[in-house]
Amino acid sequence: MVYIRLYFCKEITKFMNRLTQIVILLLLLGCDENPDSVRFNMSQPVGAKSQKAFIQKLQGAYVSCNDSDDWITISENLILNTKRFEFRLHRNNLEFDSKTVIDRKNNTELIEFLKNEGYSATIFEDTILAVYLEVDTIFSISENQVLKKRRRDYFLSYKKDESSWEVSKLSFKHDSLFIGRITPSDTLLQFDFTVKNIQVGDTDSTSSVEYLLNPSRKGFKKLLKKNAFIETACYCRRKL
Repeated sequence: MVYIRLYFCKEITKFMNRLTQIVILLLLLGCDENPDSVRFNMSQPVGAKSQKAFIQKLQGAYVSCNDSDDWITISENLILNTKRFEFRLHRNNLEFDSKTVIDRKNNTELIEFLKNEGYSATIFEDTILAVYLEVDTIFSISENQVLKKRRRDYFLSYKKDESSWEVSKLSFKHDSLFIGRITPSDTLLQFDFTVKNIQVGDTDSTSSVEYLLNPSRKGFKKLLKKNAFIETACYCRRKL
């Protein structure tokens, strides 16, 4: 990989404070930094029929309520997350590896080079404006990623291993999409279907807690009544 990628990676860190929704999206990707977890013994809600697709009414693009460069696209059986990064730099600040031969004064060569690296670019005088789109699949309906519906809400179940699932909630209100998750805490012990497992690592700092939930249909209803799924991200339908 040429040095330009490394340069842009450094620039990306300057924008991370704007990505306020990153925690929930990492959760959906199975990359939650918090070692504690909430898992279910089955896809949820128990007894609800698995959905084969998102209805057409819900399909479309939803932009983050807090960041216009972060949006979610729902298709028939996929949810994609796209983040847009924009960078400006002087043409003389581009760095290439020893094998890359580029004429810095040739706009066509620079734009083609950036295109091959995954960037769309425009050049005004000596300033390069480069845009990079990072696209991740955060849900794909399958045996291991199950979509279920309860009333007006949808639940995304992600199979983590043979005996546990992580579950997120999608709520649609008017033209807005809300993503909810259950935060791991001892408040879950108020439910008689919760088991707390402490996994001790090499040191206390590496220990983690797993809350394993085994609710019946009635028990899952109790979770919803107690607002266990906390809304942590908001997206508004993107106007085309």
